[in-house]
Formats: sequence, C-alpha cells, structure tokens
Amino acid sequence: MPGGSSETVLEPSGTQDTRSWAEHHRKALVLGSLMALVMLFIAALAIFGLGLLAKVRNDDPQVDGWLRRAFVLVFSTVAFGLAGAIGIPSAAGLWAMSGATKEEVRPGLPPTVRVVLVFIALATVVLAVVVCLATGSSSVIINLGVIGLIALAALGLAGAARFSPHRWRAAISGGAIILVALGAVWILTNLMVNGPG
Repeated sequence: MPGGSSETVLEPSGTQDTRSWAEHHRKALVLGSLMALVMLFIAALAIFGLGLLAKVRNDDPQVDGWLRRAFVLVFSTVAFGLAGAIGIPSAAGLWAMSGATKEEVRPGLPPTVRVVLVFIALATVVLAVVVCLATGSSSVIINLGVIGLIALAALGLAGAARFSPHRWRAAISGGAIILVALGAVWILTNLMVNGPG
C-alpha cells in the first residue's frame, strides 16, 4: 500500500496526471482496507461469541469437574482478551474510514506521517511472513492464521490512517498500527522464535 511515490500518466485530453500511485488507485485501496477491517471485526465477534458460549455453558450447575471448569475459565478469558485485542483496533479503523469513500475528500494526516505508518504496516507483515516461514509452528494453519491476523490488522489500519479524512481518527488508527506492530513483534519473538517455554 505505497503512499509516497508519484507517477505521471497522460490523460486523454493531453494533460499529465501527477497523482501518486496510492491516489491513482485510491478506490481499490480504500475498499480493500474496509474489507480487511470488517473481516477482522467479524473475527473478533466470533471469538468473543465462542468465549461467551464456553463461559455460559460452564456456569451450568449440572456440569461438574474442577479441571474442566478451570480450562473453560482460561479459554474464555483468552478468547475475551483476543477479541478485544483485534476488535478494538478494527472498530477504530472502521470509525476512521467513515467518509473515506468519497472522491473529493482529503487525507487528515500529513503526507510524511502517512508514508511512515504505511511503511510500518508493510514491514510488520513482511516480518510476520519471514518469521513464520523460517521458525514458525509446524502447523501450516497456525502460521497462516498468525500471518492473516497480523496482515488484516496492519494493512487495514494503514488504509484507515492513509485515507481517513478525519485527522484525530486517522491519528488513532496510526497509534493502533504501532501497537499492532509491537504486539506482532512480541508474539513472533516469544511464541515463534523462542517458543512457549
């Protein structure tokens, strides 16, 4: 999702189009970012629902066994935490993207800030792919899941920060990108490289 390089395109009328690559493909990039954020938010709702379902079923007085109750408690707690970790940033990104589909709107953040945030998002995704392929889990599904979540969060928020016409909402999305990048580095370092132990 490059944001700074410019290309010159000759319009049918003979005038030159000096818009950047991102501006030239603005509609596709905005829709792609919106789709990524919506998918991430739906995933957060699904994970939250699984945690809630496990907790409700575990509260049944007919269910006995302390080990099962302890497992369900841990599972629901992790599910709620994961749902919040991916749901809150995606909701912030969707909030920032309101009005971004209009052609005449201008981005709220300065060009340099937008380029830096997009670079951080792309670097985070590349790092996730490299680490998962080199030292990740033996399960392909787990590797793809980690890469997918990081990519959806980083690129979706990058689109929100890049195209949002609301300055403060875009700034919040930019802050969320940095948090996602730090969280991704922590996950990749502690779970993929060093292992759970």
